[in-house]
Amino acid sequence: GQYKRIRGCYEGVLTGKGLSYGGSLARTQATGYGLLYLTNALLKDHGIDIAGKTCA
Repeated sequence: GQYKRIRGCYEGVLTGKGLSYGGSLARTQATGYGLLYLTNALLKDHGIDIAGKTCA
């Protein structure tokens, strides 16, 4: 919302956005799984195990 208002565009939508904000008709879970895959890969690159980790 705010980025689109200021910049007039809405690149980089990650999750849960409506179609008018660049969202997708794909399953809502798909983005979450992709984010988890990316997070796990980043942690692994830094030698950190994802087991037991939480986020807010």
